[in-house]
Amino acid sequence: MPRFRSISPVQLKEGTRLAQLAGSRRSFVLRSSSGRGDATDAHVAWVRSQLEQQPEEVKVYHHHEVVAIAAACWNEASRRLERGEGVSVLSFPEAEGEILRKVAETMMLLTEGKLEGLSTRDRVDWKVQALKKGETWLLVIDCKSPRVSSDASLLELAASSLAVLRCQRWVERVIIGMRVCPFTQSVSVAATGLSKVVLSSLSLLTVVGPQVGIAPGPIGYPVCHADHVVHVLSALWNTISDMLSKDPTELSTVLLLTPCFSQDDFPRYAAASRVISNALLSLKAEKNISLVFFHPFYEREAVFPVNDPTHGHLPPENMLRSMLLNFYEIEDVMNFEDNLHQNDFSRRSPMPMINLLRTEQVELAEQLTSGAKVYCANAKRMAQADRTALLRGLASDMAAPQLSQDKDRPF
Repeated sequence: MPRFRSISPVQLKEGTRLAQLAGSRRSFVLRSSSGRGDATDAHVAWVRSQLEQQPEEVKVYHHHEVVAIAAACWNEASRRLERGEGVSVLSFPEAEGEILRKVAETMMLLTEGKLEGLSTRDRVDWKVQALKKGETWLLVIDCKSPRVSSDASLLELAASSLAVLRCQRWVERVIIGMRVCPFTQSVSVAATGLSKVVLSSLSLLTVVGPQVGIAPGPIGYPVCHADHVVHVLSALWNTISDMLSKDPTELSTVLLLTPCFSQDDFPRYAAASRVISNALLSLKAEKNISLVFFHPFYEREAVFPVNDPTHGHLPPENMLRSMLLNFYEIEDVMNFEDNLHQNDFSRRSPMPMINLLRTEQVELAEQLTSGAKVYCANAKRMAQADRTALLRGLASDMAAPQLSQDKDRPF
C-alpha cells in the first residue's frame, strides 16, 4: 500500500471506513474478513474449496457500492505487488459481477501487449479474473511479477510538506494568477462563486444568504510517493472514497500529488493516465468524480488519441481551433493561433498530480460559464504570453520553496 503524508483535511486510511457517497447519500463500510467470526471463517473455507490454486489469504468484503469495491480491489492489487509473486483472492458476497469484471479488465491492461505505449516500468506480469462461485463473486490476482515497493524513504516523507508548498505556489501563480480556473481564488478554498446558482439536485445544496448553491470548501493536498501506476491507483481510489465521505464544505476538491511517479517522463505518464481514466470510466464513477491530469512536461500531442478528446486532458489542438471561433473573431484568432501549443502550460505543474473534482460541482460551474469558454480563454491567454516567462515561472515553481515569514500568506 502506498504511504502518504497528507497536509490537508484528507486522511487516507486503510481498513474500516464509513463513507457516504455524494448524491445518493448511501453509506458503506469497508470490512475485511478480520473480526467477522465463525461465519466468515466458514465462508473463507468454502472459497478455498472452490479454487484449484490456494491463495495466501482470502479476504471477504461485504461491499455493494462501486467506490468501496474498487478501493478494496486496487488496495489488494497494491499489496500483492508489494509482496511479489503469489495469489490473492477477494470475495464479495454482495457485489455485482459486472463491477469486478470491469476492475479485472482494467488491471489486465497493465500486462504486456495490452496497451500501446505503456512503459515497461508499469507493466505487471499477472492474471486477474472475476470468477463466480455459487452466488459469490471473487477477484483472483495471480501475480508472477517481482516485488514492487510503494514505501517512501524518510527523505521523501520529509519532502512531503515541501511538495505541498511547491504545489500551492503554483496554484497561486497559475490557477489563480493566470485565471486558469475562475472558481479558485485561494490556495486553500475551492468552488468560490458556486453559491450563486440554483441547482435542480438537492444533494450538494447549501443555503448561502438569499442564494441557493454550493458553498466554498477546502482544497486537499494528499501526497503519494509511489512510483508505479498500481500503487497510484490504490491511492486514487482511497482518495475518492475519503473525498466522497465528506460534505463539500469539509473537502471541496483534491490535488493528489505524485512527485515520484514519472516526474521526468511525460509519455509514460500519459500512457498511465489512460489506465487511470479507464479505471474510473469503466465503472461509470465519473458520475461522481472527474479527473484532471497535470505534469511538469505536459504535452497534449503526446496524449492518445491525439486528435480526439479524452477524459482528464486538454482538448486536442485541432478541436481547440474550431472552438476558438465560437468566442473570438477570426482575425483575432489568427494573431495567436501559431502559439496554441503554449496552452500546454495550463497543465504544466511542478510535479505530476491529479485533480479530483466533484462532478456535480463541474456541472454547476457549466451553468455559470461553459467549459469550452474557459478552455478558449486559457488557450488565448497562454498563446499570447511570453514563452520565456512561462518557462521561468515553471522553473521557479519546481524549485524548493523558501518558507515565508509573511504571516498573512498561506505558506
